[in-house]
Amino acid sequence: MKYEIGCYGDGTNGHQHTRHACANILHTFASASGRLIDDLRKEMTDDADEEIAACSWLNDHAPHNGASWGWQDGDFGLWTNEE
Repeated sequence: MKYEIGCYGDGTNGHQHTRHACANILHTFASASGRLIDDLRKEMTDDADEEIAACSWLNDHAPHNGASWGWQDGDFGLWTNEE
């Protein structure tokens, strides 16, 4: 599946919403870790390990030339890399 640059989880709906959006993107890839997806859908902790791992996985397995998966200003999405 090809994703376009943009927001996939609007932070105004809360951080848990953006974590679920990230989990939903991961779920579209058969090789994504089910445990990581489940961890993102669980109750949030103060630890961002799941979010970091998810973005790392997406950037390694679903690269987009000139863009990276991540959080920006509270939103989750595929963002252009700034110089």
